[in-house]
Amino acid sequence: MVTTMEVWGDSHMDDIYGTGIGARNALKYELNFRHDVKMLRNKAKAGSVVRDWIEPWAEQNPDDLADVLVVSSGFNEAVLVAWGSIKIQAVQDVWGFLIRMAQARGQKVLWIPTNHLYGRAYNEFPATTELAALPGVLGADVLDWSLDDERDLCPDRVHNSYTTSYYLAQDILDKVATYTKDDDETTKEEPEAVQLVSGSAERDSEVPGEGDR
Repeated sequence: MVTTMEVWGDSHMDDIYGTGIGARNALKYELNFRHDVKMLRNKAKAGSVVRDWIEPWAEQNPDDLADVLVVSSGFNEAVLVAWGSIKIQAVQDVWGFLIRMAQARGQKVLWIPTNHLYGRAYNEFPATTELAALPGVLGADVLDWSLDDERDLCPDRVHNSYTTSYYLAQDILDKVATYTKDDDETTKEEPEAVQLVSGSAERDSEVPGEGDR
């Protein structure tokens, strides 16, 4: 059985300016060697937070949804928290809505935890610690994966190194392959809609001194 997946999130699953930073190319490469996992789409976008893309994700045809929704988000939200642009509670509300809606539509949710132990996350954006744990609290599966040390980061001290992205891609695909579709079809109810506000009006997606995330 082939398990389908779709990726939504930030630069950690994207390819920043074609530099190879991010896991987009790593996922494409590793999928060449898999017969049990199929990528339907990778909609990750550098600089994004969940509230930026939750509406286009929700507007997809329910019949075209992947079995597994893979989400990478947390660092950019931690930046906004540090800047005072949003509160942790606002992040929790949007993340919780996403997870509940995905599950109601029959998707498994696999969240890639944001690094909070090394680099700029540890030194400048302490909210990464709470945000790394939050998806699990909200009911998503959180990938059992973390950096070993700061040498696994790029020189920007934010993004995973080229090699680390390939190890991460392997772990993601291995985990996705463990999911199987439910045998029994159940009636799915979507949670009540929430009002979503675009982050573009409140923030610049870049961290001062760094490239797009």
